[in-house]
Amino acid sequence: MQKIMKTTTILISTLLTGLLLASCVRDLDRMPTNDVTGTKVFATEEGTRQAFAKVYGAWALTEGDVAGIDDGFTGFTRAFFNLQELPTDEAKCAWNDEAVKGLSDGTWDATTGFVAGAYYRSIIQIKYANEFLANVGSSPLKPEEKELMKAEARFVRAFQYWVLMDLYGDVPFITEQDPTGKTAPKKIARKELYDYVVSELRAVEPLLKPAGQQVYGRAGQAAAQALLARVYLNAEVYTGTAHYAEAAEYAEKVIAAGYKLHPRYKDLFGADNDKFTDEIILAVPTDGQNAQSWSGATFFVSASYNGDMLKVLQEKGILSSIGTNETWGGNRSTPTFAKLFSEEDSRNLLLVPHLCRVCCTWSCRQGQGTGLSQSDPQPRRHRTGRQPRALTDHRRARARALLGGSPPYRPDPLRTLHLRQPSLGVEGWKSLRCSDDCRQAALPHPCL
Repeated sequence: MQKIMKTTTILISTLLTGLLLASCVRDLDRMPTNDVTGTKVFATEEGTRQAFAKVYGAWALTEGDVAGIDDGFTGFTRAFFNLQELPTDEAKCAWNDEAVKGLSDGTWDATTGFVAGAYYRSIIQIKYANEFLANVGSSPLKPEEKELMKAEARFVRAFQYWVLMDLYGDVPFITEQDPTGKTAPKKIARKELYDYVVSELRAVEPLLKPAGQQVYGRAGQAAAQALLARVYLNAEVYTGTAHYAEAAEYAEKVIAAGYKLHPRYKDLFGADNDKFTDEIILAVPTDGQNAQSWSGATFFVSASYNGDMLKVLQEKGILSSIGTNETWGGNRSTPTFAKLFSEEDSRNLLLVPHLCRVCCTWSCRQGQGTGLSQSDPQPRRHRTGRQPRALTDHRRARARALLGGSPPYRPDPLRTLHLRQPSLGVEGWKSLRCSDDCRQAALPHPCL
């Protein structure tokens, strides 16, 4: 009886151990059933094309790509524009939030929203390109289609490495050959990254489609040539050695491909600009239905208009709509930049408010202007509802000094940079006239 019980115990223990081991092995070997894996994606032609679309789509789309930061900060065109333009004399932003902090006055740092956002966007798009290149070989797509896709993914990756090289210098470097996860990416010096970008662009150039044969929104040979021209143009900054001859060579290739300046500049920014590929070499497609984000065209339009401006444009029959209900009213051009374009220039799409050179008020409308105080070293920013102050003799003298000395008081560009276009009321835009204080000053040629 004891022997039987002992044998039974051994059999049961052995059986349970076998079941546990088998169960454990099967559980560890199982593929996820509630998610789409890379193996599944690239097993079909449709899945491969969707993965390829994500490589390009990361230029325009932002939702959920990067954790821990506002999606609006990571949109490529918005972040790239702000980092390239706001530190210059071409554009300023009237906001002073964490996203643009320090960009207009040269005091930005790693806590500035768009400094981090642009970095994350470039890195994540490089990651998408690497993932595609690492897996597309197993796809059932025809070899010629796969080779074209691979060349375009390499172009997108090289483009974003150029952005990182241009904005940040030495950066992390990964390709489809590098493992991701626990292994930290290696760092690459700016000069070495320059060599890599040039090498990649020259390698993919003949593999891309010639001008006029590529689908709108996808890179062709001219895109690689144009980027090479820009990289070579700044080679001395990146490496210490100039390559202007190469820059000219690749610029000539783009011109020879048949591209030219479109006669109506504003057409290039319309929702139907896919019709005007005579000038557009590579576009980041966005639309109101399938490619929505807080970047792209939404940013460029919304950040340039406020509600009052739109009402005036509608009343004057200049614009019936700007294509969005969002009117943020943040971006401005500087007076120095605006003066580069005459009123007759078809490229001049700027709305320039009236600035009085004597009292330094925008629109000079009662309740909308701010003059000079005796203690201010420069014109103050506009404050809605503030009445213009009367100009005393002392303040007239200071106005002359600040704005150029003698009539007609040409403003110093460094001073006018501090002025901001106000949120003018409708009546202010309609009247555009000097205040009584300004006229009472009786100075020659007092207004612009």
